[in-house]
Amino acid sequence: MFGADLIIDKMVAGMEGIQDQVNVLFSGIPFPGSEYCLEFLREETKGFVYRWQDHNLQGWMSPTLRNYFPDPPPKIFLQLLPIE
Repeated sequence: MFGADLIIDKMVAGMEGIQDQVNVLFSGIPFPGSEYCLEFLREETKGFVYRWQDHNLQGWMSPTLRNYFPDPPPKIFLQLLPIE
């Protein structure tokens, strides 16, 4: 992931009590507890570029995103949970 790792790092930095690892829950639709939203921008080098608008950051996600979604969703909703 080019840039997507920086987005996750910034999200984690804003959380209290996080050590080295988090669970990331994600969906193409909003769900209870989802705190973050990434917006689809474009396809690039067989992957997908999403933007975290709150911080104006962009990140590339690999084509393996198709393992979870047949087509890239317009938005990806995320929740980060600490691993205890």
